[in-house]
Amino acid sequence: MAAALCLCAFAGPLAALAQADAPSPHAPMLVISGAAVEQIVDAGGEVVGPFTAPFAALAAGDRAVIERLEAADAWLVVDAAWLAALCGVAI
Repeated sequence: MAAALCLCAFAGPLAALAQADAPSPHAPMLVISGAAVEQIVDAGGEVVGPFTAPFAALAAGDRAVIERLEAADAWLVVDAAWLAALCGVAI
């Protein structure tokens, strides 16, 4: 029963992540990684927003930043527009 509850709780957000678009240069992107902030800075990107999560951060950068993040084994680098849409904001 607990497993089914966990599956239901995480199914929606995980499905949204799976369908998220590839990031666009200079647009906000969501970086999910064990060391997201450090990887963003090391890749030459800019951390966007006043807060970060333990395994994620919003970032902005050009195509080279996106490529460096992917090469640095970030778990996921996706367009952040879907995240804003959850809050009713269009970016």
